[in-house]
Amino acid sequence: MLFIACNAQDKTTSVREEFQQQFESRIATLEQQIQDARNRANGLSGDDRTKADQSIAELDEKRSTLTSKLEAMKTAGDGEWEVLRTDLQETARDLDQAYGDLQGAFKDSAAPAN
Repeated sequence: MLFIACNAQDKTTSVREEFQQQFESRIATLEQQIQDARNRANGLSGDDRTKADQSIAELDEKRSTLTSKLEAMKTAGDGEWEVLRTDLQETARDLDQAYGDLQGAFKDSAAPAN
């Protein structure tokens, strides 16, 4: 019976470590995307630049929140880990949506006015 419990614990630990590694990689990608967005925003002016800067600031804040949640998850107990995992996934989806919206705004600002 003890062997089964240890095996289940090892599996849970392995799943947690893999999830954490995936999110660390995802955060690194998001950081690069945010930097790319900053570079693109530098080419804008007026209202387009202001809107892009605001969106980038929001992305930075969401990325920071995601990083904090990942750090909290690393020290969480098994029961708490499941809740944090779901929360992390939802936060990441929200951040992905915000980044997609920003990319759409870049495309809109590049389109010629009719």
